Amino acid sequence: MEGIRTIICTFDYGEEGFEHLLARLDLLHDLASEGRLVEATPLRASDVVGWLEDIIFTAEETIREIDAHTPAFHAFVDQTQSISQLGISQSVTDSLID
Repeated sequence: MEGIRTIICTFDYGEEGFEHLLARLDLLHDLASEGRLVEATPLRASDVVGWLEDIIFTAEETIREIDAHTPAFHAFVDQTQSISQLGISQSVTDSLID
């Protein structure tokens, strides 16, 4: 049973699984931005927003857990944030010079 669960998790959370998830959310976004949400779901808009808020919360919590349990990821996030802050500071400095 454990082997089956591992195969399912690897597929669902592999590159293909994340691409599928993102494509579904992107389609929902496209339809919502065109005022065509009813074509995507029978749910009320408030219910869709509630689900999306739950998804966002869960994704953010998952990122925190990955960060807490993966030292290499933590170092990567720190480095990325430093680079990002440098880029923002550099663009602000550039605009002040101009």
